[in-house]
Amino acid sequence: MLTIGKREASGGAAGDSDHRPQVAVAERGDALACVFSGIWTTRTVAFVDAEMRKIEARKGYNTIVLDLSAIGAGGMCSAHWFISPVNQLMGPRAA
Repeated sequence: MLTIGKREASGGAAGDSDHRPQVAVAERGDALACVFSGIWTTRTVAFVDAEMRKIEARKGYNTIVLDLSAIGAGGMCSAHWFISPVNQLMGPRAA
């Protein structure tokens, strides 16, 4: 992992509850929508690891919608955190 000296790479705001990574999940029929918000860095994703694993375990959806528009300026630590649950949900249909 890249670190920048003694400075926190994700910034001080990343630990604040208002800036922590969050995921809101909504179901409508056979569609699942996930809205991601907050600062997603390698130092903050642990806050939502359990939630993301619950999403991976869901079954029976034909449509998955990911809204990444509320991801903070801290950036995404890795597309893996968003793509892996979708691959699990969609199985062989995942692109």
